[in-house]
Amino acid sequence: MNAESIKRAHQKRMGLRPKQRSGCPESQMVLEEQDVIVARTAYGEGKLTIRELADAYCVVYSTMRDAVKRRTWKHIP
Repeated sequence: MNAESIKRAHQKRMGLRPKQRSGCPESQMVLEEQDVIVARTAYGEGKLTIRELADAYCVVYSTMRDAVKRRTWKHIP
């Protein structure tokens, strides 16, 4: 699932998919530890922006920003 989310975000960035958040559930998604690890890696390598990661994981920008910048999930390397 994580690799698929990153793939969808990349496709969106390249203009290969519509710019809507289809497939996201109505309720707010919650990040899991593995999601945070993958997101930090992708952001750190410059593959995806925080906005693209937030859209891929169906969370708001500030949630992803805080996870990537280690304001939250501090116990994850």
